[in-house]
Amino acid sequence: MQQSYHRGIEDFWLLIEESERNSLTRSERVEWLQGKLVTRAVEEIVEFQAALTNVRRRAYTSDLYGAFYNVLDEGSLDGFEYFNLWLVSLGRMNFEAVVGDPDKLIDLPQIQYLLDVQVARLQERKSEIWSREERPQFEILGYVAYDPYETVSGRPAESLFDAVRGRGDYVPLLNLTGEAWKVSDPVQVQHRLPRIYNFMKRYRRRFE
Repeated sequence: MQQSYHRGIEDFWLLIEESERNSLTRSERVEWLQGKLVTRAVEEIVEFQAALTNVRRRAYTSDLYGAFYNVLDEGSLDGFEYFNLWLVSLGRMNFEAVVGDPDKLIDLPQIQYLLDVQVARLQERKSEIWSREERPQFEILGYVAYDPYETVSGRPAESLFDAVRGRGDYVPLLNLTGEAWKVSDPVQVQHRLPRIYNFMKRYRRRFE
């Protein structure tokens, strides 16, 4: 199982990163991934979905939720799950850096770009801060393997979840992992996420 897991993770990241290089929009990226997955065996599609589930679980932590909350001013757990899928879409190097140290979220060029765009559009009094393509959420990535699974297996798309759950390495996403803390408390933010705290303190002065 360990060898299969390693192979599945490596193949997963290869597909994620190739999809970015071969697509201009998120819809194109989903189509590209589905086009690749539909040529695979059923077990390979299940391995892809299992790998996605496992990397999402690694990102489902209290500290990364605190980073998400304080940088993007967003607090819903649904939004956090979609953000984690967006983080996956940025590739393995970015994902591992931020999951390993959530304080590094503020160093991502993609985050810096979003914050600069936010300033510009608020100054221009635009009603929409980020476009659909810019928004740091990628919900549909979580379902990208479902249609290929249905096509290749001949079984209902929703049974992909059962196939993943039946594997020995499945762990459900239930609660945030790690020590719980109050992500809205500036003192705790400064202690746990000092880079984010200091950057956002300077950033918010641009609106004064």
